[in-house]
Amino acid sequence: ISSTLVRCRGRLQLVTQHWVVEAIVLTLVFGNAFTVALDSPGASEGLKEFLEPFEMFFLISFSFEMLIKMLAFGLIEKPNGYLRSSWNLLDLACVLLGWSSLFLAGFNLSGLRGFRVFRVLRGVRRVSGLKNLITSLVMAAPQMIEVGILLSFFMSLFAL
Repeated sequence: ISSTLVRCRGRLQLVTQHWVVEAIVLTLVFGNAFTVALDSPGASEGLKEFLEPFEMFFLISFSFEMLIKMLAFGLIEKPNGYLRSSWNLLDLACVLLGWSSLFLAGFNLSGLRGFRVFRVLRGVRRVSGLKNLITSLVMAAPQMIEVGILLSFFMSLFAL
């Protein structure tokens, strides 16, 4: 890789990790969470039309952030490649589902719009305590499933 590309990547990495950029992205995440909360199944058509430009703004903003990070860190380069982080994979999935629900709007894929809720998890990685909590819950899920199975067994046993 040429030295110019390495310097550009280094500068992009500094920009993407700057606290101001992180604060802007966190503000976008919370703004998106607010608009997703307003867009309920029983919402009026006027409200849905009002929220459409915001949805497009957030989708373009998150796509831009994703592309900048892909350019800065590369896709799979070690150790910091964009696709090597599970949080970045979640971001990628949210953006791809957002674009697919937009382009496939005529196919009645309203279930894909439900995945917009996962965009809120983008904010989790920026709050370290919350990130540790979510990671711990995900790692504890197999044991929680086993406890649930055991609890179901005992409940069915005592129901007889």
